[in-house]
Amino acid sequence: NEQPVWGLVVPKSVNQVSELRGKKIGVSSFGGTIYSGAVYVLKHFGLKPKDVTFLAIGNTLARVAALKKGSIDAAVIAAPGDIIAAKEGFKILLDVGSVYRAPMGGVSTTASRINEDPAEVRKVVRAVVGASREIKNPQNRESVVDYIGTLFKLDRASAEEFYRRLMPSLSTTGVVDRDKIKLVIDSAVERGLTSKPPDPNRLVDFSFARELGS
Repeated sequence: NEQPVWGLVVPKSVNQVSELRGKKIGVSSFGGTIYSGAVYVLKHFGLKPKDVTFLAIGNTLARVAALKKGSIDAAVIAAPGDIIAAKEGFKILLDVGSVYRAPMGGVSTTASRINEDPAEVRKVVRAVVGASREIKNPQNRESVVDYIGTLFKLDRASAEEFYRRLMPSLSTTGVVDRDKIKLVIDSAVERGLTSKPPDPNRLVDFSFARELGS
């Protein structure tokens, strides 16, 4: 995915991110990607992490439950959990991926594996990119929506909403812009996962994806 499909879920009375100053925000864990996205969103709208209280609540179900109990005032929740929460009396204040454009997921391996068996790596990349292209093909819309509904046990309207938000995030090239790679690196540094930012060119190899064309 070119960016996360997450929602900033809040009570219906909240209309702006700035209103979260002094509030409690639920995330999955401290230092995780959900936490990083929440911090990035706050900064984008002029708030600092210290302006709110972050609480590590756990998985999606736990965060939704905390919202219902009123023990938190907002939560970053991955789709379709955010869509389900919106149907239960809350609202999606912001699609986090519209601001925090960090790539999510992808194919990872070691440099030695690429050198030892490039044919296998090529097959895997071709399969992943090919699947994304099929999912994003408008001709497959109905079958994809049906699959989403079945997989996540969603009603038709929720499945269509998830589909609508998922499509812009899917990459049909398998290639990520350098600035997005840098965003991931900056986030890792901020979370203390590394002290020295690595060269983005040493972290990625898009040669297999580029062989597939656009």
